[in-house]
Amino acid sequence: MAETARVVPLRAEATPHRATVLGGFRLTLPDGSDATPRARKTRALLAFLLVTRRAWTRERLANLLWNDRADEQAKASLRQALYELRDLAAGPDALLVVKRDEVAVRAEAFALDLDHVTDLAQAGDVGALTAALDGAHLDLLAGLDGAGAGGDFDDWLTWERFQTREKLLSTAVAAGESALAVGGAAEARRLADILEGLDGLNEPAVRLGLAADRAVGDLSALHRRYERFAKRLKSELDTEPSAGTQALLLRADRPPTTPAPTVTPAATLRQAPVGPTRRRVWPWLAALAVIVALAAAFGWSRLGEAPPARSLAVLPFRTGTAQPAYYGAGVSEAVSNLLARDKTFEVLGAVSARQFGAAARPIDAARRLGVGYVLQGEVQVIAGRTDVNARLVRVRDGRAVWRARYQRPVADIFAVQNEIAAAVAQTVGARITARDNPHLKTRPEVYDRYLQARSLARERRVQPLQEARRLLLEAAALDPDFAPGFATLAQVTMLLSDHPTSYGLVPVLVAQDEARRYAQRAMALAPELGEAYAAYGLLSMADAQSLPFYARAVTLDPQRPDFHRWLGQAYSAVGREADALAEFQRAAALDPLSWLSAEHLVGQFFLFGRTAEAQAVADRFARISNDPHGVARVRVTLAREQGRLADYVRLSDEVVRRWPERSPRGDLAKAWLLLGERQRAIQALGPDQPAARAALAGDGAAVARETLRMGRAFWETEPGFWDLADSLVLTGHGAALLSVYDAEFKSVDDFYARASAKVLPVGPPLIAAMTEAGRADEARAMAGRLLQRVDADARMGVAPAVVDYERAQALALTGRRDEAVAQLAASVNVHWMRAAWPGGRLTDRVGFRGLRGHPGMVAIAAKLDAQIDAQRALLGLPPLKN
Repeated sequence: MAETARVVPLRAEATPHRATVLGGFRLTLPDGSDATPRARKTRALLAFLLVTRRAWTRERLANLLWNDRADEQAKASLRQALYELRDLAAGPDALLVVKRDEVAVRAEAFALDLDHVTDLAQAGDVGALTAALDGAHLDLLAGLDGAGAGGDFDDWLTWERFQTREKLLSTAVAAGESALAVGGAAEARRLADILEGLDGLNEPAVRLGLAADRAVGDLSALHRRYERFAKRLKSELDTEPSAGTQALLLRADRPPTTPAPTVTPAATLRQAPVGPTRRRVWPWLAALAVIVALAAAFGWSRLGEAPPARSLAVLPFRTGTAQPAYYGAGVSEAVSNLLARDKTFEVLGAVSARQFGAAARPIDAARRLGVGYVLQGEVQVIAGRTDVNARLVRVRDGRAVWRARYQRPVADIFAVQNEIAAAVAQTVGARITARDNPHLKTRPEVYDRYLQARSLARERRVQPLQEARRLLLEAAALDPDFAPGFATLAQVTMLLSDHPTSYGLVPVLVAQDEARRYAQRAMALAPELGEAYAAYGLLSMADAQSLPFYARAVTLDPQRPDFHRWLGQAYSAVGREADALAEFQRAAALDPLSWLSAEHLVGQFFLFGRTAEAQAVADRFARISNDPHGVARVRVTLAREQGRLADYVRLSDEVVRRWPERSPRGDLAKAWLLLGERQRAIQALGPDQPAARAALAGDGAAVARETLRMGRAFWETEPGFWDLADSLVLTGHGAALLSVYDAEFKSVDDFYARASAKVLPVGPPLIAAMTEAGRADEARAMAGRLLQRVDADARMGVAPAVVDYERAQALALTGRRDEAVAQLAASVNVHWMRAAWPGGRLTDRVGFRGLRGHPGMVAIAAKLDAQIDAQRALLGLPPLKN
């Protein structure tokens, strides 16, 4: 006999329905009576609708809970469940809206206990939040496991439960940090105790508790808290607390050097999009360990309103022998971009999709990454007609749930792409709308050039980029109104510039002027095209000027991994490192097989002292990627960040031998430089970087000439990348640095506002040059700005070793020698390579010249010398003679 129950009739009241979703599910009517469905699947259906808060098609709901039945049986079961819920859909204050094709809930008609707790956290009401969490259960919808017969609902519940727990703990910790920042240490401490009881392995909560214990002066409680956490980690995961948490213990008996708290205030956190919390170990404890490990390694944020099966990889469409591969790849990428406009539906990035397409068994590869669907297809162009076959495969069972064939004139390819995207979206329950702008379409001969150019541009090498530019210029001449062509042309033009992070030799200012015209044309033709705004952002690569354009691009095209990565770089440039981390995590989640996304995420995790997570990202990328170049580049980054200098040299040299591009040559030069091998570093650079070669050779006159020649371009070519500013001051050419500074910036405030990315690498030599030129007031103002940036980094959670090093420079430049040496020693003890300078002569740096002769520098120099000599020995090199 079927398990059914009549729901209590709805009464229209001013108060909403109330649903308990933390722990077991329960629905209460406005009059206080219980309306929880008795049937388990009906209960699961209602809970799913309430938690996701969106409309769902009947087909999607039937597949969600009854996918173990035939289609008609599943639809009948859904009708029965909705019949049991019929009273909730009646009356003017109905909870449910049941239509012929879809079902939804009225957001204003109900309140969740989850919302109440979240609101308390976001409002900073720590007392009420602590009371609400005391004795609470954080498991979402406990008791509904298995309601989906092992299908999509159960997958969704696993992810949603994980995300809900993480977000609750994250917002609670942020509230405690805000309270601690304004003197509410006792309240923050009580909250930390509750959070420890809810999740004893939540590292941010432990750090909140440690900071609160220290703030109230209870160092014994601090030590006990740390020991409890360390024992749990060792017992359950055989690991130890992160460097940042260890640093809080090490500093327990030291007073803070500044009044700034060591935790991140909520105001800072709220600037950033919600991302995975700062945790080191929790994800490995969740169910489905392999999938959750993916979430931990790449920050995969499954959107709360959609089950994980609502994810898709669009593989490059295969082409016949007479059709070039770039055409099929371009058509499939266009379909992918259309589908990605629904933010609730995750579409795998192009790099990962291409690797899937090259795999012997792409469905198995998709299954390993937790992808729900794969879109495959073939495309041919014969005698002026396009023949496209497409099919959508559900990964779980390998079943094709949709297929279609399109035979049209070749000029109709844009309509075919839109129709494929619309059909796939309807099948999986996504919502997209076609873009009708005629400037997004073009003639076949133009589109062919455009697709070929995009394929070439992905190679990120000079010759393919030059060919891509030629093709795009031809396309622009044939159709001056095709917006995507101009957007891509702007990007390729900047990639061919001589900027250190680009690949060509075109002077950066020349490239900017040309690319600006192309990007402006693209934005004018298609204001809704995210690629146009991203192209404009690339004019200045990553700074305050580029940030709003990248942000707009992400808004328009929210699932483009490269846009998120570029936005992350811009956030980092202006000091918003927490926001940058969230963007890098999103980029890696969308495109987990992209080495660029993985590399940026590894570096950012290290910046925050989250070394285990950085290692996990690199390890997983090496396991799942079939791109040897990408794996090698990520390993280079990992070796550098871990201080494995000998491996940094070996791996960089290996990359350069196989791919002799500017970026890996720069890595190799940096590695040799840190080992004290200047001549090898100069040889690694090559002749196309004259200013860098002159700086490494100590030729200050040549650096000064090159600086004055560059003029404004000096600030566009990353002057901190090769310490050009340091070299100018150290060789007595500080006047050249001030000349280009005065020509570009009106004041210290103008410099800080427009070139905040340069504050840390260039600030110290600018302060020294200003001091030597008798501009003491400006030097003090610049030093004050430098300290502000350092304090901001500390507040947002940047790793203590990084903050200590930055603050040591600022203190040394302002004459606070003893404090500077103490900070520098603390940094070197944790991350010696950050302070490494050729041969360990740290006081040759402009920022630390004021520490010469200080007794404390002897031990620091000895430690650096020993570390560098140990790495040299691994390469068979003799010790440095200082």
